[in-house]
Amino acid sequence: MGPRPHSAQQPPRHVLVVDDSRLSRERVAGLLEDAGHTVRRADSGEQAFALCLEQSFDLVVSDLEMGGLSGVQLCRILRSDPDTAHTRFLLLTARDDPRSRFWSRQAGADDHLSKVRMQGELLERVEALLARPRRACEGTRRKRGGSPLARLNEVLERSLFEAVVTGEARRLFELTGDRATLARAVLDLATQLTRTHAAAIYLPEGGLPERVGKLPPLVDAGHDAPWLKALGLDAMGTDAGRHLILRDAEVSGARAADAPGEALALPLEVAGERLGELTLVPDSRGLTADDRHTATLLADAIGPALRQLRLIEETQRLATTDELTGVKNRREIQRRLGHEVARAGRYQVPLTLAMVDVDHFKRVNDSFGHSAGDAVLREVAQALCSGIRKVDLAGRWGGEEFLLVLSDTPLDGGLLLADRLRRRVRLATTAADLPCHVTVSIGVAEYAPGLTAEALVDHADQALYRAKDGGRDKVVRYIEESVATLTAGV
Repeated sequence: MGPRPHSAQQPPRHVLVVDDSRLSRERVAGLLEDAGHTVRRADSGEQAFALCLEQSFDLVVSDLEMGGLSGVQLCRILRSDPDTAHTRFLLLTARDDPRSRFWSRQAGADDHLSKVRMQGELLERVEALLARPRRACEGTRRKRGGSPLARLNEVLERSLFEAVVTGEARRLFELTGDRATLARAVLDLATQLTRTHAAAIYLPEGGLPERVGKLPPLVDAGHDAPWLKALGLDAMGTDAGRHLILRDAEVSGARAADAPGEALALPLEVAGERLGELTLVPDSRGLTADDRHTATLLADAIGPALRQLRLIEETQRLATTDELTGVKNRREIQRRLGHEVARAGRYQVPLTLAMVDVDHFKRVNDSFGHSAGDAVLREVAQALCSGIRKVDLAGRWGGEEFLLVLSDTPLDGGLLLADRLRRRVRLATTAADLPCHVTVSIGVAEYAPGLTAEALVDHADQALYRAKDGGRDKVVRYIEESVATLTAGV
């Protein structure tokens, strides 16, 4: 294939050819000059970098393997310098092997070509690269002084810093079992790397807390409001457990100014999936350009760790949650009950169980179908969960039975709560868009020293059996060898 003359739509371009072999360098340059391009030559990567600082090239064609600065290193350096990052780059190699192709991609080269195929394909590849739309940053070179060596050191230092930041972010993978711990580590890293005096991370799915904020030490509580607002936090959310606020004795080496500066909000994403948001707030002096660049780099680097956190949380949720009702499943409630029984025995604190059963549930399925039965179970589960404290636990024990673990609750308190829940279920299923409303029977039992978890469940189950045998829609407590009815159904 002979040289192709340029069309009117494709004017000659400035091309830099880099090769430490004079024969190879002249061969490539000759092909490009015959095609009408303006070509400059460099016999080393170091010389090529200096030339790229002097003028803009439409394309750099470089040998991959050279003494000194290799083609891969030259490409990475040019990509790292804001003044040359836009430069199109074609790597030539004597070997067309997977390693060479991998290095080309990792360096950020636009294309890779074996010298064996260069005679027939070089001009076609060059024309394809030059036909690409110009990048937005082209033509906006900054006026910067310094020798090529100084600029090279600057680029290498920046690359090293970015590599360290990325490495530190990857260490966060070790913390993805606990979102609060992971969030704290992210905020610590953000406030160490930037002139940030407050920061927050928002993780909308998977669990609590949803937001974790890091505030500087303030003079008095009245100073909290503007910083909380800048971070998207509020005291109510904090009290409700949805937010966690951290304070350090010192942040970024200085106490914060009275007023926060403009916040920088960065999306935390992986492959287009939004995982959360990182918010950085400086003092009134604001963030520098380097701060913003570092923050963006950090946000990009921590995305994979957040993605792993979400996967872990989803796996844990599926392993511990009843798929139909959304409450804890039997395995998880047994595990938690074991801990609560051990705690009650060790610290002599009260513990009460309530076994809940939907009355005449078989009639619901037989009369209205299993989909109606499923809807009834979901409504009952919601009524139970919304009527207990956060420290309590509700789970599906099996079929139409639910178990409530009421921590630090004596028997009398458990009986009162159970009766409120009994009435709550009746009202909820009556108001809901269901083909029928239902009632529940509840058996209540209190932990006594020496009882096992299995024995405590058996006591609650015996009380439940007496409630159902006594007419249903009742709350009955367990008493040794006998039971007493608390509430008769209506």
